[in-house]
Amino acid sequence: FGVSFSNLQIEAIAQEGSAAVQSIMEKKHATAVTVILADANGIIWQGAYGEMEHGKGIPPTKDTLFGICSVSKTFTAVAVMKLVDRGMVSLDEPVVTYIPDFKMEDPRYRDITVRMLLNHSSGLPGQSILGGMTLSKPYPDYAEGVIRAQWSQHLKFEPGTNAVYTNDGFSILEVLVKRVSGLRFVDFVQREIFDVLGMNSSRFLVSQLPENSYAVPNPADDFSTDAYLNMYGTGGIFSSAADMAKFATSFLTPGRLLSAESIKEMGPWVGLVQPARHGCGRHRCMAERRRLGFLWGNACGAS
Repeated sequence: FGVSFSNLQIEAIAQEGSAAVQSIMEKKHATAVTVILADANGIIWQGAYGEMEHGKGIPPTKDTLFGICSVSKTFTAVAVMKLVDRGMVSLDEPVVTYIPDFKMEDPRYRDITVRMLLNHSSGLPGQSILGGMTLSKPYPDYAEGVIRAQWSQHLKFEPGTNAVYTNDGFSILEVLVKRVSGLRFVDFVQREIFDVLGMNSSRFLVSQLPENSYAVPNPADDFSTDAYLNMYGTGGIFSSAADMAKFATSFLTPGRLLSAESIKEMGPWVGLVQPARHGCGRHRCMAERRRLGFLWGNACGAS
């Protein structure tokens, strides 16, 4: 998966990439953008644009942190697949096998498998937001609260027959990783993904980010930089372009993070059914009953 580029080709990539980024920044009023193009051999091209905080004039770098939002789901999927590789989890086993207190008013919840949570085909009704974001201090038990929130809920559809994007499914997977591994989810991801790949900047908001380490959101976005994002498994990671390049390219080397079989499981789109009424985020995506496209968990996301 390594491709050799001539200096002339790299220069053309840089020119086209820079123009595309600047166009997007103007249209979206973005304050900072960092970009890395990499393959299995390393970084091909990188660029940094704008300023870390509006009006401050400090440029971002490849190590500047950004909230990666729902791309965090891919890390949750990898955490689950690492447990699959170790024989501790089976994708087609019911979720209740690993989380006995997971239950719903709808008796069909017993049919929801781990795979269905990963590919958004579980039928869960939506998102539990209570405690998802706090101001004074972090709330690390948010995901456990999502389990309890399901107790009074009904499914949208028969598990495995459709695909509707849901945050709660990945919060439940967060709990699964904790229950099976015996580690806090944030500690499992740190030890088994960040540390393995040398993703030294990436982190969860279990404490405030170091000063001048992150891109401050555009004031027009109305997002407090002092808030704690407690939805760790569904959207809680802050990472940098350099770290995300390490994560993305790890899939090109089986055994680096996951087995070849697990990477394949997360890979091709096959047996597609009709698009779900509600797609991935603001996009429409197609899903099938057994797999989602690379990267599994947030197929319509961007990293």
